[in-house]
Amino acid sequence: MEIVTIEGGFDRNLCYLLARDDAPDREAVLIDASASADRILSELAARRWRLACIAITHGHGDHIVSLPPLLRDTDAVLAAWRDSAVLDHAPPTRRRPLDDGAWLEVAGVRLQALYTPGHADDHLCYYAPEAQALFTGDLLFVGRPGRTAGVGQDPRQQYRSLRDRIAPLPGAVRILPGHDYGPVPSRSLAEERAANRWLQAQDEDEFVRICEAYEASRR
Repeated sequence: MEIVTIEGGFDRNLCYLLARDDAPDREAVLIDASASADRILSELAARRWRLACIAITHGHGDHIVSLPPLLRDTDAVLAAWRDSAVLDHAPPTRRRPLDDGAWLEVAGVRLQALYTPGHADDHLCYYAPEAQALFTGDLLFVGRPGRTAGVGQDPRQQYRSLRDRIAPLPGAVRILPGHDYGPVPSRSLAEERAANRWLQAQDEDEFVRICEAYEASRR
């Protein structure tokens, strides 16, 4: 599988184009719509790819900013958490609501949706086992998790999402986050576990204390 990283958007956002190397018709899946539509369409045109699906990690504005023009200018379907208001951007025939653990299979690309609330109540991560890649949106960046101090955010949910849905994955899996906030844009889960103090928390209460201390340091 070929994965193309596109930088741009509100705050060092990262979105991703995925396509099968051996697909006869090079259709692509886009993870998040955070870069400009022109930039995304240009990357597709340069590779002669057709956008078949837009898979959104969560409904925060910086991750869906280019969704309306992309849906207007392509015939891509839209995938998101089953209860996400993001799905309202597409007509019913082009919506792909996803349950926890559901498989999204488009253009030969297989992604498993992992429901991971905490930063947002409609948050999904997408796991691509064939590519050993995990698209983590704002659940987990390189170096720290997404923030949980805002309205509708919950550090305890965040901890459970990381513990129950992300921790069981193989260490060789690479995290591909929604923002480039770390010393490197991406690294393996094993490397992240060794370096990320949030992932080293012994229990939920310790995780919350680390989150609270981090937020206090930003004031």
